[in-house]
Amino acid sequence: METGTACFFTGHRFLSPVQVKRMYPALVRSVLQAAEEGCRYFISGGAMGFDLLAARTILLLRQEFQRDIHLVLALPCRNQTERWLYGNRGMENIRQYSEVKALAGTVVYMQDFYTTGCMKVRNQYMADHAGRCIAFWSGVKRGGTYQTVCMAQKAGISVWNLYPTVLEDGEAADLPEA
Repeated sequence: METGTACFFTGHRFLSPVQVKRMYPALVRSVLQAAEEGCRYFISGGAMGFDLLAARTILLLRQEFQRDIHLVLALPCRNQTERWLYGNRGMENIRQYSEVKALAGTVVYMQDFYTTGCMKVRNQYMADHAGRCIAFWSGVKRGGTYQTVCMAQKAGISVWNLYPTVLEDGEAADLPEA
């Protein structure tokens, strides 16, 4: 997998149904455009929320359109879902994660068990192995999505931010540079 043929996803873990409804068509268009421009590998960090939505989208588009695209899961650790049971959709997120993991073309683990820095290692791996990024970033300058957008920008990677697609008419759509 060469960086020019790879795209990675980064985004928020908690998405409302309204955000998903408004953003999903842009996600599909972005993936199809990236594929038309030569991306064949799409890397997801496997986190709940945007990562899983993006991964499921790759699997759907690959099946529906017989696209030559591949899902790569870059997972921070083997026990990533251990704390997911405490969320309000914990079991559903774990079910989706297991399904996506079983259908992914490649699964890469950064380490065996969760540590304080394993998410950052995963984020850097994605930025190091891709030539573009599709993000769902609100512009808040803290957290893993912000960190990953900064890593991508520092590496000179094009970041397509889908967050403006969820804004109501009249809201500011320009996001600050990371």
